[in-house]
Amino acid sequence: MLTVAGSGDQAFHCYKNGAKNVDLFDMNPLTIYYFYLRRWVVEYLNLFYPDKSFTSKDIKRLLKKVKIRSDYENDSIEYWSKLVDLNDFRFSKLFWKDLVKQKQRNDFSDLSLIKNRLNDNFSFYNLDITKYLINDKKYDVIITSNIADYHSDPFIFVCYEDNLKGMLRDDGIIVCSNLFQDHVGSVEELVFEDDFTITPMPEDMSWGRKMSLGYVYKKK
Repeated sequence: MLTVAGSGDQAFHCYKNGAKNVDLFDMNPLTIYYFYLRRWVVEYLNLFYPDKSFTSKDIKRLLKKVKIRSDYENDSIEYWSKLVDLNDFRFSKLFWKDLVKQKQRNDFSDLSLIKNRLNDNFSFYNLDITKYLINDKKYDVIITSNIADYHSDPFIFVCYEDNLKGMLRDDGIIVCSNLFQDHVGSVEELVFEDDFTITPMPEDMSWGRKMSLGYVYKKK
């Protein structure tokens, strides 16, 4: 399985729902550091989300608990150690207030499934998936979140579709989220319709309105 790193929510919910191997990708190289902070909060504090009121002292106490198991983890320790040494650091500055209001819908108390499946056998790809693909792996599931919302150029969508197609197994699926709009964009649909079937997700409440939460592509 391959998922956008982003906030880490997608990866942790994948573990919760039975995934054994989850690779991450993101064009923002800092997301791997936040992923590890989320992981430490799960493992050592038994919380799904870090408390937005965390201070530098709280994070320093957390870092002391960490047993380093990989190069990714070591790099993440170094990153957070340097960041919390800044005099004006406030953890709340990392969050968009509207997203903090949404977190209770994703939160859950039984973290045992995540803890049992967390492992260090994963790869993080710092890339823009609309421009580059992972050449050496094929995935059953690719989770893109709402990457498509940030593009309108047909040529970008052609490259994006081609990259996804190249990384997906023949029976695999691509899971996409609706955020800025409640449906597949017309340009995206036009590019994808020759190679994929498109199935909308059921409607639910999101951002104060009832809408389809996303859509799923499957190779024809």
